Amino acid sequence: MAGDSAKVSNLMVESGATVRPNGGTLTMETVSDSILPSGALTGSGTLMKSGSSTLTVDGIKTFTGTADIQGGTLALKDSQFNLNATIAEGATLTAGASEMTGLMGYYYAVDASTLGSKWTNLSTLEDYLATLTVDDIIPTSDHLTDGTFNMNKDNWPAPYKPGSTRPDYFVAVWRGVLTIPVDGLWEFAAAFDDAFLLAIDGKELLTGVSNTGNAFRRASRFL
Repeated sequence: MAGDSAKVSNLMVESGATVRPNGGTLTMETVSDSILPSGALTGSGTLMKSGSSTLTVDGIKTFTGTADIQGGTLALKDSQFNLNATIAEGATLTAGASEMTGLMGYYYAVDASTLGSKWTNLSTLEDYLATLTVDDIIPTSDHLTDGTFNMNKDNWPAPYKPGSTRPDYFVAVWRGVLTIPVDGLWEFAAAFDDAFLLAIDGKELLTGVSNTGNAFRRASRFL
């Protein structure tokens, strides 16, 4: 479907098949529990969940649209995802338990050097990112070096590595929970090129723009 609407009940999707709203609205009016297997839900648009039962989606990261949960439960097996959701009174959205260590990286196929002053304000940057489509979602555990998060070019995920289809031109946003073992003053530091913003609890801690080579910033905060 493309730019239109459709309603189905108890859709059975086999592994390898896809459901693609493509800008329209797909209403799943489930009267018994249903499952969309991994990678089945793709594209954009709106997935509307109605009915009193549970719709389980395994692998939501291929869907870049909106979930509208009018009834029952929409159960996501993923623990990290980039999804706008509206939840009606009495309806439920659940997410799977985290099986990853580190942060989840959301990659956008845009040139970081063109964002300019957007890097200096978290709210402005978030508003801009909301207008983009996520290109890929990759946990930081996929590019660790001896247990250290290292984002030099050799550790960039495909297709962003040098010599691949989109070298150099991307924005990565890593989100997650930071566990502080001891209360106190903690120092954070970053080397970057072209731009960087670090925020903790919704407040900017480090920001910087450098289009002429590597730059370095450090700051401290009581946590």
